[in-house]
Amino acid sequence: MKRTLNTIPLSKRKHFMSTFFVPRTNNKKPLVSKSPFVGYETAYRKQVSTPESSCVNEKIDSSSSSLNLTLPASVSNPFAMFKSHSSDTKTETPIMPLQTLETYKIAFDGCSKGNPGRAGAGAVIYEGSTEIWSDSRYVGDKETNNVAEYTGLIMGLHEALRRNIARILVQGDSELIIKQMNGVYAVKSENIRNYYDTAKSLASQFKWIEFRHVYRIDNKRADELSNEGLNHRNRKAVSPESVPVPEMATKED
Repeated sequence: MKRTLNTIPLSKRKHFMSTFFVPRTNNKKPLVSKSPFVGYETAYRKQVSTPESSCVNEKIDSSSSSLNLTLPASVSNPFAMFKSHSSDTKTETPIMPLQTLETYKIAFDGCSKGNPGRAGAGAVIYEGSTEIWSDSRYVGDKETNNVAEYTGLIMGLHEALRRNIARILVQGDSELIIKQMNGVYAVKSENIRNYYDTAKSLASQFKWIEFRHVYRIDNKRADELSNEGLNHRNRKAVSPESVPVPEMATKED
């Protein structure tokens, strides 16, 4: 019957562990170190530098000790076996930051004091980090916040098409509006159906357009414009049915 390690007496068990798990060199004192690979490396170097000879009086040539002996990869680098051989020939390509060609951006916002109540809308267009256009409008005396948000979006899209901008990024802090324009949410309220249809019709005229949700802290300029629109009763926004849908003068591929 085979005896397991647990059934071996403690004295013999220590001998068993030292025999099979601690490296020995020429029946000398075992090389024990805190790092398991340092002992093997030192043992290998001693075995190579002092080889055993069949002749007792044979002297080791002094030139042999000056040889530049290299350790095998498994000793000098215990993790070399996990390294792919093909990685030596391949050159790693540097990771470049994400680049985009879209330099134009629309930021829109709307507010309603009471929801429904007095509402205003605002929109701004950037070229890079430079503001090239902005506007604010009074939406109505008793309008919802979603109507004001869509009004600001329509204002920005209409002006971008009028300026013949083909590729644009649209951002707003209304998650509902952004997800409806991206097709994630369905439009269930008939109150904003006409606004949604007008915004989609304007968006279809662009060569490339992306709607992205941002937090209010990143939409301060549009929020400022929407609040200014509350004071512009003489500059009321037009209804979505009367908003013209200008087509691009040139659509380059």
